[in-house]
Amino acid sequence: MSDPSPSLADPQKEANEPSSSVARFGSDTPLLMDCGVVLDHWQIAYQTYGELNASRSNAILVCHALTGDQYVASRNPITGKGGWWTAMIGPGKPIDT
Repeated sequence: MSDPSPSLADPQKEANEPSSSVARFGSDTPLLMDCGVVLDHWQIAYQTYGELNASRSNAILVCHALTGDQYVASRNPITGKGGWWTAMIGPGKPIDT
């Protein structure tokens, strides 16, 4: 099980080199919105916690509309704000990482 909360001893290092897996994609190609607006610079980020098993059957996708960040269960390395679902995700919690 892995602890999703990184140390904030060096917040800038955590922002640049996260201790948990963070994936970013986008911004290589402009994104055309349904309304006709084009977003030239955009990015989607997500984090993973724990280990994917051999059958890949233990993945859980948590989608949200409450915040604008990927820090569901870890501390934002810049603001220091805790994840918005830390009570639910982590070792021994309902979503046990």
